Amino acid sequence: MQIRIQNTIRFGEEMEIVDQYYQGEWKEKAGFQYLLYTNEEDEKVALKFSNDELVMTRFSSPKSIMRFYKNEYGGAIIPTPMGIQQFLITTDLFQLE
Repeated sequence: MQIRIQNTIRFGEEMEIVDQYYQGEWKEKAGFQYLLYTNEEDEKVALKFSNDELVMTRFSSPKSIMRFYKNEYGGAIIPTPMGIQQFLITTDLFQLE
């Protein structure tokens, strides 16, 4: 199946628009749905979601995890050259089609 990810990321005054397509697969398990694909950096990625939350896990070394919630703050743990960074994520729109 084809997976399309659209996102607008704002960090201070900077803005990045993401519009990416991947070939992947869909699975359902324990009340969650999963989209699994490999990104352009050859990392396996899992999108785990329900009606109220989405968790994006990149199986890189080390692993990156981002959590998005409807009307709540989420978080991200992302490895950088300066070490593991933690971010607070505000989600304005959460929509799955």
